[in-house]
Amino acid sequence: MQTAQFNPIQLFPPGSGVSNLAAREKVVEYVLNKVQPNSILDLGCGVGLYGYQIRLYDKDVQLIGVDVAMKYLTSMFCQSLYNVLIQAKLEDVVYNKIKVERDITIMMSTIEHFDKEDAEIILQTLDKVIISTPMFPMVQASEDGNKYQEHRCWFSQAELEELGYSLLFKTEYPGGHWPGFCGIFQKGVKERENSLAKENMV
Repeated sequence: MQTAQFNPIQLFPPGSGVSNLAAREKVVEYVLNKVQPNSILDLGCGVGLYGYQIRLYDKDVQLIGVDVAMKYLTSMFCQSLYNVLIQAKLEDVVYNKIKVERDITIMMSTIEHFDKEDAEIILQTLDKVIISTPMFPMVQASEDGNKYQEHRCWFSQAELEELGYSLLFKTEYPGGHWPGFCGIFQKGVKERENSLAKENMV
């Protein structure tokens, strides 16, 4: 699989949550080195930031991308990264209206785009999942002509722990544009014993 030579970060301003390279590197390193799944569901894959990061180190893992915005999924960039792309509301996958087999789900910078009550139900339903989300009330309106980019809720660490999630790590947002941390949490994820680092992994 050949990866298109394009940097999706160029689509967003430097302070945007999606440009948080430190978070992406930590998540991908953890997933590929510690969990070593055969298949990954990127739920809310957007322009393919995490798909791109994963493909830097693993060309073989089965990568499934789901997003509600068709314009992301039809781009040559996304199509060069993912084995399967599905245009759907994320809830349809979470609640198994659309069945997607996978070893692990990543849902990065996505849960904050739901109303709080809906977000809580989604978080309760998901298992074997890693999420990232602002750990403070980050205000964000629609971006890139996509109404689903608006931030509608946020969760504290204590709230996420009550929902069964544990903190893996947290990173600062780049450039000092946001006065808080991005938290990366997991629920039900099991690390493989005697896991080996991917060659050339950061």
